[in-house]
Amino acid sequence: MIFSAVVELDVYSGQANPRWKLDDKICQDVLEEISHLATESTKVPKPVPLGYRGLSVLMDIAPSGEREEFYVGGGYVFLRHEGTESVRIDDNRRIEQKLLASGRRTPDKKLGALVSQILQTLGFQGAGILRNAMLTRFQQLIVAIASVMFALSRSLNSLFSAS
Repeated sequence: MIFSAVVELDVYSGQANPRWKLDDKICQDVLEEISHLATESTKVPKPVPLGYRGLSVLMDIAPSGEREEFYVGGGYVFLRHEGTESVRIDDNRRIEQKLLASGRRTPDKKLGALVSQILQTLGFQGAGILRNAMLTRFQQLIVAIASVMFALSRSLNSLFSAS
């Protein structure tokens, strides 16, 4: 397959967002990974904070002339295909990370620096692994609850030991 793909970094308000082209290998890898993601059944809003929000991707596939269009951000992939929309769960944000990393490798040094800063802010390590990549959402919740319980027990201990 031959791809013509463009990624747009959704980061600015009021000015043009940076764009770069994807090579065929990354296009194939991303489409393959998306096909294996679980589908989200509930309505998920797209990320709307100021600053980095996600990535828009438009792929034209030859010779079929098919067009793949999707938005990646906040742990989700929002797909638009032939008038229908669906949402896939990108739990460890591997697709988002792969697309961002491709922007870091462009010849545009300013874009590369911006993407590197976003990767660092999101907690991606230089080796390309998200800090909490192995934790499912349930495991993250358990860790958060345990942290709160630990902090509460320390507070109670200090309160009773002061008496």
